[in-house]
Amino acid sequence: MGGYVVTPAIIDELREQTNRWYEHRTGEVYLTDAINAYAAGHVVYGQVISGRWYDTGNPADYLTAQFASALAHPEYGPLLRRLAHELGDNNRPGTGT
Repeated sequence: MGGYVVTPAIIDELREQTNRWYEHRTGEVYLTDAINAYAAGHVVYGQVISGRWYDTGNPADYLTAQFASALAHPEYGPLLRRLAHELGDNNRPGTGT
């Protein structure tokens, strides 16, 4: 899962793109398009982050990211691993060994 820290100028560009969308109502308004438009005339900085990247652009990938995050949690991870083991053994919760 990712996130952005953006400057007010990028928010202004996003607002302009949103206004254009209301005029033409085609496609979607994307934050990355606003960043790219701003970057055409200004400096934009990024940070490379080590680790695994999870896409969240569709329901299955979003659930995968949430599940991976929950598995890494010290309290919820063991519980979810037990549940997954039970589901894998018997295909329903509460009946595994």
